[in-house]
Amino acid sequence: MSYDLQVWSVRPLRENTFQDRESWARESALWSHVRKNWQIVISASDRVEPEDIPEDVTKLLPGIEYLTNLNLEGKRTAEGFRLAQSIANEIARDTHGAVLDPQEDSVRLPSGVKRLLLPRSKDVFDVVSMSWWFLDGPLLSREGRQSFVGLLERMLPEALPRRYGLYEPPQHVYAKAGRAHFLDFWDTNLHDMMVLYPQRPVTSVHVGCPLPLGAFRIGFRTNYLQIEVERKALLEPGWESNLKQFWKRASVLIRPIYGDVRIMSGYCWVGATATTQFGQGEQHPVQSWWWTGLPRTLGSAVVIGDIYQRLWPDFLQSGTAAEGLAFASTNDWSIRTDLVHLIGEPPEAQAQRSTAFTADKQQYPTGWPFENPVAL
Repeated sequence: MSYDLQVWSVRPLRENTFQDRESWARESALWSHVRKNWQIVISASDRVEPEDIPEDVTKLLPGIEYLTNLNLEGKRTAEGFRLAQSIANEIARDTHGAVLDPQEDSVRLPSGVKRLLLPRSKDVFDVVSMSWWFLDGPLLSREGRQSFVGLLERMLPEALPRRYGLYEPPQHVYAKAGRAHFLDFWDTNLHDMMVLYPQRPVTSVHVGCPLPLGAFRIGFRTNYLQIEVERKALLEPGWESNLKQFWKRASVLIRPIYGDVRIMSGYCWVGATATTQFGQGEQHPVQSWWWTGLPRTLGSAVVIGDIYQRLWPDFLQSGTAAEGLAFASTNDWSIRTDLVHLIGEPPEAQAQRSTAFTADKQQYPTGWPFENPVAL
């Protein structure tokens, strides 16, 4: 009877992973260490689909993409067991992974492997800002919000609030109050400005669901969700690929009219929160929930819903369609880029004419696709 271990990792197993390379024989897609009454066989790493990754693993490390199986066969000696555990740790350290023991139903990280290594910055830093604007969709229902919280738990638990409330400092502690209480609080205060303290490297989470929605006396309001992450976190193993997957899955749940990902500069830590330095940091061209048309700069990634898919057909030629949405993205989210250089500018009839959000300053695109933007 064999003893099995699994290494779920960001990178695949490489030949130079083994410190004692001479004791391992390579045959096709297998490595083996053979002794008189037992042997350890290690398979080449297989790429895995996100839905196949155990939840306990995704909570420990972001961006898992590979599975490496290790089997101790024959007589289970103390020496063989120790080597199996040791080589599993060695593989996990080199591939940035977690070791899953199916026999013990346990998952562990070897020494040196952490979800986040980046220390808190003492200087001004950049964030990667993921934003969505939407008029309806699952997030407006309890069931949809529950699904969204579940997505955060699996892929970006740092975006769940350490503390939450309606004022500073937030009065509720998530670890004590629990998931159900947070969902109840969100239900009750859906149209209020909640104060949410996330965990690093997520620096802020903003949710806005105004009443009335749409045409208002000083402009057109949409529902709005923004999650910001320290840019340098994307340089750590697994973080960028995990955020890209999360962004697509979150977009499917949110069903936005428009959403984007872009680098924003000028942030600094002030106590438990990150804010723009002295109020002088970079601002998104769309101000909060005030929708004034497609931004003229697009950042690293964009998603559009059916309304703008019909009005921006060139986007579909450059992007990819999935779940009724259209996506376009650059390869590297950790550097400042603008998709305009890859997919072209938004249609002039749909592009922003103003980024202001007061009635006497706002101007709207000539092809405005919604109801009257301002209720008089």
